[in-house]
Amino acid sequence: MQNFIHAAFKIFNFVIIFAHIMCLAVPGKILSITDDGLFKMAEVDFCGVKRPVSVDTVEDAHTGDYVIAHAGVAISVMDEECARQTIADLEKMAQYRDDNFGEI
Repeated sequence: MQNFIHAAFKIFNFVIIFAHIMCLAVPGKILSITDDGLFKMAEVDFCGVKRPVSVDTVEDAHTGDYVIAHAGVAISVMDEECARQTIADLEKMAQYRDDNFGEI
């Protein structure tokens, strides 16, 4: 479990650093959705990091779906295979950074 948490932190850290260079939307899995009549919010898991995300912008988002989110707002729903591949690619990029430039 500790290795998973460390790997998730490394990916999230890489994304944050990379996002300072350019905008980067990251896929995450919707764990739950709440709707208070004013806002429709989801708890989304980004590689072990759980964040609140507005899903008002994507009507077809459901628990268990993957969404592309940027700045706390879901941009679109993403199919699971594509989301998993994107996450794997981000892991490879983070590993490349660590191997070539040291861990940040």
